[in-house]
Amino acid sequence: MKGLAETDIARAVILYISEFGWEVYQEVQPHRGGRCCDIVAIKGGLLWAIECKTSFGLSVLDQADHWTDAANLVSVATLDSKVRIAPRVAELLGVGWLTIEHGYETTRVEERAGAPLRRKVRPYLRACLVEEHKTFAVAGNAAGTRLTPFAKMRIDLLRRVIASPGIALRDLVAATQYHYATPTSARGSIAKWITSGDIPGIRIKRDGRIITLYPEKEF
Repeated sequence: MKGLAETDIARAVILYISEFGWEVYQEVQPHRGGRCCDIVAIKGGLLWAIECKTSFGLSVLDQADHWTDAANLVSVATLDSKVRIAPRVAELLGVGWLTIEHGYETTRVEERAGAPLRRKVRPYLRACLVEEHKTFAVAGNAAGTRLTPFAKMRIDLLRRVIASPGIALRDLVAATQYHYATPTSARGSIAKWITSGDIPGIRIKRDGRIITLYPEKEF
């Protein structure tokens, strides 16, 4: 089937699993510079990792296999395949397979191969999930947009400054944890990023060596 992008497939999957009570996170990258999972979903104590591609093959299976140590359920989601042994291949690899069929007015998702349950998994994928993963990026996007540590820091800084207008940069850094070697380097880098516009929405006020932060807009 032509015309559907990975984002369309991901969107269909999200709608489908949400109907069954799964809480969905998109474009999740647990480690800086590491792999990014298209969809991570949580329901109760279970975590489900789903990789989306337009076609079934080794590429998407390799992506899914990466999460088999970190998710109770792991699946791929693609358009249907004419390869008859595709469901068996997925089952042999311990990966579920969701297929998307797009009609004139409806999109249908079918579970062609169920994902086997893994009871003992490593916690790193679940531990990295934050609320911003739900809406920051669209699953399957081709631009590589994802919630990086820097993007997370921008959101966190703006939220804190809005909550405490006039907060001293020194106090803000002391009250939070950022990935810098020292508080001094954190303050210098954050001030530089705000001044250059790389952290928008925040205004700097300097009084000698004291730096205070204000939101650009009043709330």
